[in-house]
Amino acid sequence: MNERTQFMREQKEIEFLAQDALDEAIYLIQQKLGIKDGDFAGHFFSDEIVLNKFIEYIEKEKAQ
Repeated sequence: MNERTQFMREQKEIEFLAQDALDEAIYLIQQKLGIKDGDFAGHFFSDEIVLNKFIEYIEKEKAQ
């Protein structure tokens, strides 16, 4: 596997991890508030700002 392919694979893994973390956080909040659907969360987080912060955090943790 060449360097670019490895980099792309690692980036995808980071993106999946970040999305999982965001989904879990949202789900926990919804459970605690008794929210039955995720329509508002889907709209609220659609700008990907929080997702990108999770990605940045994961990348920096990996670099340590």
